[in-house]
Amino acid sequence: MFLKALAVATLLLTSTPDVQIISPDNSTCRPWDPALTREQNETVECPWFPSITTLANGDLYLAYSWSVSHSHSGAIAARRSTDGGQTWSAQQIIASDPDPLTVDVKEPSLTVLRDGTLLMAYYDYRPSRGNRRQVYVKRSTDNGVTWSAPILPPSLMYDSGKASVAVNGEMVELDNGDILLPVYGYRHYSGSLGGSGAHVLRSRDGGLTWAKADERVAMWEGPVYVAGTTIGYAEPALANLGGGHVMMVARTSNNGDVMRVSHSYDGGDTWSTPVNETTLKGHAPHLLKLRGGSHLLTYGDQSATWVGGRPVAGRMYIDSRGWSATQSQLIYRNPGIFSDMSYPGSVQLADGRVLTVYYDRGQGILGGNYITPTPDRLDLAALHQAGTLTVSTDLTHTAPSRPSMGPLGPIDGDLTYWHAAGAGTAAPPARYWQADLGGPYPITGVGVVLKPGYHESAKVEVSATGSGDWQQVRAYTMARTDTLDWTTLAAPREARYVRVTITDTSGNGHAMLTEVAVRVAPTGFTG
Repeated sequence: MFLKALAVATLLLTSTPDVQIISPDNSTCRPWDPALTREQNETVECPWFPSITTLANGDLYLAYSWSVSHSHSGAIAARRSTDGGQTWSAQQIIASDPDPLTVDVKEPSLTVLRDGTLLMAYYDYRPSRGNRRQVYVKRSTDNGVTWSAPILPPSLMYDSGKASVAVNGEMVELDNGDILLPVYGYRHYSGSLGGSGAHVLRSRDGGLTWAKADERVAMWEGPVYVAGTTIGYAEPALANLGGGHVMMVARTSNNGDVMRVSHSYDGGDTWSTPVNETTLKGHAPHLLKLRGGSHLLTYGDQSATWVGGRPVAGRMYIDSRGWSATQSQLIYRNPGIFSDMSYPGSVQLADGRVLTVYYDRGQGILGGNYITPTPDRLDLAALHQAGTLTVSTDLTHTAPSRPSMGPLGPIDGDLTYWHAAGAGTAAPPARYWQADLGGPYPITGVGVVLKPGYHESAKVEVSATGSGDWQQVRAYTMARTDTLDWTTLAAPREARYVRVTITDTSGNGHAMLTEVAVRVAPTGFTG
């Protein structure tokens, strides 16, 4: 009953966009009239299929299809925001084809590289051409003010001369600088060469060139296609999980709308057999890496959890825990059950909030909703008060005149001098302070204040078992820390124990540890 009530409350709270970037109030688009036919409704230009990113200069950049229909007569437009998505610039067309034989140019996906270069992938549709649908890449080195000519990456799918290839997911930049582009399509649009597959293209020079020799097939059922039976793969999205680990999530057909997942552990060179993620039913997955260490998956939900239509849903993913550790949550649904909507994209703002954008043809809008990832800093004092967290230490010095000094000083939230654990003597010998969190957490960062106003050497470690598997995450050499000094881990690490060892005070008095803080990967969000 509680979960049902919560679902209803969430539904009511999220039926209105936080921001209407494009709407009938500021564009030619109009709400869909159910009393009219599709042909009668599709007479005005509307926004579809948005993608959003943060530029090197801090602006938000939004690209989307602009057409009377999501299947023809389109171009790609863009706007930018300098205030976190509250207001937007006038529309600029950034990709189009005046040739009347090209029926559509659509579905942009944006990626900003570490050097600030902005990439956009998209595809066109020309039924008179052998390869009816083709994927292109454009580059901008001035934050989207100007764009290069389109680049056509080669693909083995084009070899038949009768292919249909498309893109929806963003490119990802690997640790070594390689760029992976997820595409999907038919080697022959009739299906005579197999069903739709998901491929990964690779560029080694910032998206300038792409070699067919580097292309990999990630998801495909083979060259035999049986209509209504063979599982097809579409709209693949990638997440760079670090260290060569890349995950793909893709929409499927003939599979009950259950999305499938595949992993690569060698930078996209080989891929595991795709498997169903039965808790994810939907279209157009999008993956965003959050600063807290999680990835946020957004998608158009097909599970009917929130009644009908194709509402926008979100789900946190923590690699060390998998999909079972989190649940999908509603971000937006329209007031009715109109399904021509969603295709979300997300970006994290400077204040930690996430802006998720989507289109809703029923309402005639391109909207956005702000969500806030759950707090990523553990309340260590509350965990101790609940009997979950315990402390072991030889920093046990106390004094009647200093009641705030003792083993629990490092979790009391006060960074001033005497709210600390101390030894009463100098180091060496080394002194330690250790917290048992009461269970494993996906730790993403540890913050410490050693001895305010003084210098100490110390090491910070985490462990899953508390014995034999300690991993050092930070070493301090005669460092002064007057405020929380955070060490961010490259990826979430499952750990139950956190230990700080004071190794040397070298004339700076007795050993002291003033504060310890722990950040974990967020597992959910609020609207």
